[in-house]
Amino acid sequence: IFTKYGLAFDERFRGSAVREESDFCLRLRQTNYQIWYDPEASLIHLGEESGGCHDISTRSLQYQVTFYHNHFFMALKNLTPNQCLRFFSKLFDCHVLGNPPCYKSGSPIKILTRGSFYTLGFLKAVGTAIQSNWNQGQIYTQQDELSN
Repeated sequence: IFTKYGLAFDERFRGSAVREESDFCLRLRQTNYQIWYDPEASLIHLGEESGGCHDISTRSLQYQVTFYHNHFFMALKNLTPNQCLRFFSKLFDCHVLGNPPCYKSGSPIKILTRGSFYTLGFLKAVGTAIQSNWNQGQIYTQQDELSN
């Protein structure tokens, strides 16, 4: 499937690569293959001290911006404009305003701070999408291309 349809994980997702798996599944669905859910399946996620998608503290500024970047970027790549608006609205309602199921602090300072990260993440995702169009949709690093 990877070779036949040119599927690969998208290296433009940043930080912990949150939403990379959603992006991959949405692109896989475009091949008309079915994605199955097995409720009996389990996974042990081992931390990687170096390399990979080493995560930074969820309290760091960089983590917050990349969290929103990846959500917005996944949506911009795979959803219709109407779906994007609904997704962005739900993301704002839950993660910025702190409404259920997120249950975050309703402090005006915290809402303003989360709103700033939300806005920066959106702008960075739009920048990534524009740069990708400029680079003909390339999903891998320039170094990968140079080594071939």
